[in-house]
Amino acid sequence: MEAVLFIGVQGSGKTTFYKERLFDTHVRISRDMLKTRNRQLVLVRACLAARQPFVVDDTNAAKSRRAESIEPARAAGFRVAGYYFRCALREALGRKPIQRDWRGQRAARDQRRRAASSRARSRRHDCENNA
Repeated sequence: MEAVLFIGVQGSGKTTFYKERLFDTHVRISRDMLKTRNRQLVLVRACLAARQPFVVDDTNAAKSRRAESIEPARAAGFRVAGYYFRCALREALGRKPIQRDWRGQRAARDQRRRAASSRARSRRHDCENNA
């Protein structure tokens, strides 16, 4: 059994590499899809219990973060491999326009909600003062 950790900035080609080389043999565990580190670790544990080869597709920049997957995998008898994806920052940013747009849309939506909430509070305050 094999546990693979991808290491690299967003847009460095980690997911593309997975799709081209490991899609047929390994489960992809991505915090982008799962949204929390806890969910990611739950899925890692499930793969270990099922003896299922997996890839942790994340930046994994810190040794402590990598250790969260490496130590349990080794303890379960998995062979652990790491792939470092070197990429110029400008190149990586050029590959991720959709994600930047999504975050921008989310920020704009959150800003609109805060403004609407602020206007609602102002109206309540005005009503109280006019009473």
